[in-house]
Order: sequence, then C-alpha cells, then structure tokens
Amino acid sequence: MTPQEEAERPWFIYVLYDPRNGAVRYLGWTINPKVRFRDHLKPSRLAGHQRRDHWIKSLVDNGLRPGMAIIEVGSGEWGRIERKWIAYFRFAGADLTNLTDGGEGALGRRHTEAARAAMSAKRKGRKPSPLAIQRTKELRTGVKRSAELCAKVSAALKGKKKSPEHRTKLSLVALARPPMSVETRQKKRLSMLGKGRGVAMSAETKMKLRAAMLGRGSKQRKAWWATKSPEERSAIAHRGRAKLTPEQRSDAARLGHQTRRERANARE
Repeated sequence: MTPQEEAERPWFIYVLYDPRNGAVRYLGWTINPKVRFRDHLKPSRLAGHQRRDHWIKSLVDNGLRPGMAIIEVGSGEWGRIERKWIAYFRFAGADLTNLTDGGEGALGRRHTEAARAAMSAKRKGRKPSPLAIQRTKELRTGVKRSAELCAKVSAALKGKKKSPEHRTKLSLVALARPPMSVETRQKKRLSMLGKGRGVAMSAETKMKLRAAMLGRGSKQRKAWWATKSPEERSAIAHRGRAKLTPEQRSDAARLGHQTRRERANARE
C-alpha cells in the first residue's frame, strides 16, 4: 500500500458500551470494526491487565457482550479526532476505561503508585556498564552549554531554596560518600588551575584565609552544629581530616595557635 493509499484509507471511531445501561466505557479507532470487535473478545485479551479487558471479561462472565457503535468515519489523520471524542465523553461524565487521552503514543497515561514503586525498585542499584559509561563520556566530552541554556537554568534555579528534608538527605549522602583519593584530588586541582578560583594558592595562604573567615557566620555554624548527633559530628570531623595532607594539618595547627595568640594579645 502506497503512502497516498494509506492516507486515503477510511478509519472508524467507535465506542464500546454496557448493554445493560448503555453507558459508554471505551472509545477507540480501527480500519475494520468487525475484526476489531472480535479482537476485544479474544481469550488472550480477556486475560489482560487493563481496565478495558477487566470490564469486558466481567460482561462475558455474566453471559453478556459489550455493544459497539460507530460514531465517526473519516480518512487521513485520526489521532486528533480520537482525542476530541475521548475528551468529550470524559467531560460528559463517562467512566471510560481508556488509559490515555487518545491518538498515537501514550499521551495522558498515568502510572499507578504501585507501578511507579515497582519501576523504582527495579531501577535502584542498577549501574551502567563500563561500555555505556565510556560512550556517555565520549558524547559529553567537549560539549559546552549554550548561553541561552545557561540563562534558562540560572533563571529556573534562582531563588529556589531546598527544603529542610532535602538538605538532610543531601547531608547524609555527603557523609556516606568516601573521601577523594590523592590521585582524584590532584586531577581536580590540575583541571582547575588557571581558572581564577584560588586553587593555585599555597597551603599557608589557604590556611590564613580560612583563619580570617573563622569569625564569620559563627552563630549559624554553632546552630547547625547543635543539630548534629555525636555520630554525625564524628563523621564530619573524620571527613574534614581525611581531606588534609599531613603538611596541611601541621600548617592548620600552627596557624590556629598563631590566631589564638593574636586574639589574646589584642584583648590585652
């Protein structure tokens, strides 16, 4: 069949209704109403898990069959017409068993909470294969976001605050994350060199900067620290120590002593 013949082939919009009260329960389209009606009554269809199949099976179990009526005939594009009729019957209050809004695809379909939970459980813990990771890396390497996309992302995130529950989850995830290895830290440092973010500063300069910032936001830090359990405090301290090299720890201790002496001298 040529594309032109396919476009000119007639189609039928039909409804299935309950023979006991005439209530419309399903709306669909077909190019052969008789064959389509027989398909609805096949045992394999009646064993399905959709609402439509359950409804038809309930009629068959009671010795009944659904009624079928053609409501529109046409040719060419049928998806818009089917969506129109489904919207009409839903607006009229019909309890349709259709899962979607009609037309091609699954527009309007909503998974149940049980189905969503099952899909979530199936995907949890699944890790991509090394080949998939390599392909993704090759596709993303060197790709830069456009200025328009960056502006859209910035506008969407600007002023958006995380809820306390979200912050707690992020904190727990960060606490459970193992510290970066020496090689990873070195790679990150080298990748950031020359970008004006202070990574090229010496350890002593960094410690002086941290010492100068100690007095800022101390109330907020104390309030935040007071909300942590002893286990969380221990984990935070461990993560902080794990990030420093022995030389940095020594510099931090020395600068800390100097800062305390300077404060004591200033008070005197």
